[in-house]
Amino acid sequence: MEAVKQTGMRGLDAMKGIIDPSSAGAVDTLVSASIAVTAYASAWLILPRVLRALHRYVEQGPTARLLGRTTQEQMPYDLSVWSALEEPARLFVTLVAFSQLGALVAPSTVAIQCLGQIWRGGTVVSLVWFLHRWKSSAFERVLTVRKMKQEERERYLALDKISSIGLIILGAMALAEASGVAVQSVMTVGGIGGVATAFAARDILGNALSGLALQFSKPFSVGESISAGAIEGQVIEIGLHSTKLLNADKFPVTVPNSFFSSEVIVNKSRAKWRGLNAQFPIHLSSIEKLREITIEILENLQANPNVFLEQEPPRCYVSAIGPTHLEIVVSCNIKPMSKC
Repeated sequence: MEAVKQTGMRGLDAMKGIIDPSSAGAVDTLVSASIAVTAYASAWLILPRVLRALHRYVEQGPTARLLGRTTQEQMPYDLSVWSALEEPARLFVTLVAFSQLGALVAPSTVAIQCLGQIWRGGTVVSLVWFLHRWKSSAFERVLTVRKMKQEERERYLALDKISSIGLIILGAMALAEASGVAVQSVMTVGGIGGVATAFAARDILGNALSGLALQFSKPFSVGESISAGAIEGQVIEIGLHSTKLLNADKFPVTVPNSFFSSEVIVNKSRAKWRGLNAQFPIHLSSIEKLREITIEILENLQANPNVFLEQEPPRCYVSAIGPTHLEIVVSCNIKPMSKC
């Protein structure tokens, strides 16, 4: 009887061990750790294959065949939205997995107490990184596929830089907000000092904004000859604050970019032709020879390879008759000639 009683007590102790809260907590910890490790391994081993499979389905699936997309028109994986998503997704899953493992191993540390802020910050960083990669891939795809002039290409590159700066600024503000920083309060307080700073540095800011406008609008490029106001020369460098020219005496001239926003810019290098209007006094013994002379001048102009004939034909006519001479006006368009 005593043996049966001892056996029953051992069974009750075993059942208590099974339903022990500490034992259940260990099971939960093991399950959470397994999920974190599985998610981390999947992000590095399975996710790239899944994204490549989705890319192939989009580029070669029924939708692509319905649109009549050929093999040459298919987008490479490196320039697709799936490739832009791969690295940020890995970052986010890795951050979540390791932070979860850290919470399981050391739940009382300061970093674990800020687990929510870490996850929100990781979400913002991953999202901004994804948008930046997607934007860069889109610009690279446009620059690779489309045939464009150098000015248009530089305009796209400038737009890419400006959008990257704006995306970084918005991402920094969102990251600060996700980390618990009151961005609106900081901007309100900083706005007072910002007004004073902007007033003191208005010339610097004006030159910088004008430099961005020059990079985007591209009224001139490096190597072109321009004139603006009393400034004339060949452009050798376009910076964010100033532009450097080489004048006729081969002296370098530094011009603030804000100067170009208030002056008319004449770009001589982009002119397809230049107008020529000249007067010549001639002395004739007989007025009957005048028609023969004008016809010969027009024939010589039309045969000259440096005369531009596509817009309007050359003209030659008498503008004034004096007692001893005549004035003949010759008007034509000439092609720009390179300087020796």
